[in-house]
Amino acid sequence: DPAEIARNDVWRRHADRSETLLRDTGGLLARHGVARFASRRDPEALADLVRDLGYAALGFSESDLGDPREQVLARVRALRARGVRTIATNLRCEPAAQALCDALVTGASGVPMVELSGQRVALLSYIDPAASARVGPDRMQGLRLEPLVGSMRAGVRVARAAGATLVVALADNGYGASGAASLIEAAGQLEAADKPDVVFVSEAGSEILFARPVGFRPAFVAAPTRTAVAVRIRRNEAAPLDLLAQPAAAGEPPPAFARFVPQGGAGHGWRSGATPPRVP
Repeated sequence: DPAEIARNDVWRRHADRSETLLRDTGGLLARHGVARFASRRDPEALADLVRDLGYAALGFSESDLGDPREQVLARVRALRARGVRTIATNLRCEPAAQALCDALVTGASGVPMVELSGQRVALLSYIDPAASARVGPDRMQGLRLEPLVGSMRAGVRVARAAGATLVVALADNGYGASGAASLIEAAGQLEAADKPDVVFVSEAGSEILFARPVGFRPAFVAAPTRTAVAVRIRRNEAAPLDLLAQPAAAGEPPPAFARFVPQGGAGHGWRSGATPPRVP
């Protein structure tokens, strides 16, 4: 029963973060050489960093698909062991690649939800099926990506059946405004009850920040390039769902980074607990 699967995959946020859900929009650990190096040499330290930064979930993106399979497996397993889900709703695995789907949360394994400020928030994540050709057959061996419209419809239905009051989707669907436009068109093919409430467009931040279609739902949000977006969501009488999206204010690096950075040093490889050499 898909609804029962979803009910069994609900987790609570820590009390001191009960008003905020921190979620990556894809590629957090796949784009940067340091992260790829850490994935290979010390995925546990990398997973500690993500957990200590407060992430509830990561989106699995095209850039993740493009990384070597063994590195991807190491980091998503380490993240899952720390309670951080990596979500790939429209990814499916053949038996030879099942280990990856077992480490991820796919649409076949359920819809993860967070209890947040009295809401049951369902989290979905999608990759453009055309990414299969871009990352190449070696990276896609044993994997396939289901069409966006059908997979989104199924995911939203499972989430609503499980009692979700807010459905949040991430879509890695191409760069800039054209990627957002294709998502708006795809969402337009869904019945009102099958639409998510909010869609984060992972690669559109260079050209858009916020968009709402004529049909009101879903709202589309993108983070400005190389930074973050803060989204405030509230319900009121005038509109079922009111959103405010703003670029997140810059601040000092969090303590988790200060703990993470000294663990590697030039000529020393990656060693948990290591300190960098002194510079004369």
